[in-house]
Amino acid sequence: MVEEVAPEVGAVVIEGGSWYRALTYAARQQSIDLRDTDTLVSLARQLHLDMVPTTDGLPAHLTLGGQDITAQAYTKEIAEQTPIVSGQLAVRDVVVPQIRDTVLAQDQNVIFVGRHIDNIFPGVNILRLAIDEDTAARRRHMSDTGETVQSVMNRNASDRETGKMLGDVTSNMVELDVSNMTKDQQAEALRQFIKQAQEIS
Repeated sequence: MVEEVAPEVGAVVIEGGSWYRALTYAARQQSIDLRDTDTLVSLARQLHLDMVPTTDGLPAHLTLGGQDITAQAYTKEIAEQTPIVSGQLAVRDVVVPQIRDTVLAQDQNVIFVGRHIDNIFPGVNILRLAIDEDTAARRRHMSDTGETVQSVMNRNASDRETGKMLGDVTSNMVELDVSNMTKDQQAEALRQFIKQAQEIS
């Protein structure tokens, strides 16, 4: 639904998880132990990760040192291992400011997709899409990444644990159950959410 609505409102789409995917990919390329927090922190500080926004509503492409690594960062293997990296708070302390700076540097509207958003942008309006976990896992399994259903459920569980450590805030969150909604219905709900958020601001 995001790819349909973003062009309508003149927004680019940025996924917060892209940074952790890129870091995981870079660590694997250098044969770094994904549980070696100190080395990951050092690597995160050295990475030259850039986002190249698209105009078609798809998430921004990832470039690392000038090389497009989008395809490599969105493989099944990287998806399964990224929670190991993103769940380390010392790593997040380095990555979160990088995410924030990139988003704020955009000269147009941004639809930011990810979890733990309030820990990156405190006080923003958040639309949380709630969905039956089994349904969500099966939908993700059928997506381009080819992740297994169990892998998706494991990643969701890891994200919940990270949220507990971060103390996720929900004061500005609107929850929408999309389990039985079509893509068109979800897109319309997003349009209404954006409209209401703009009216409030």
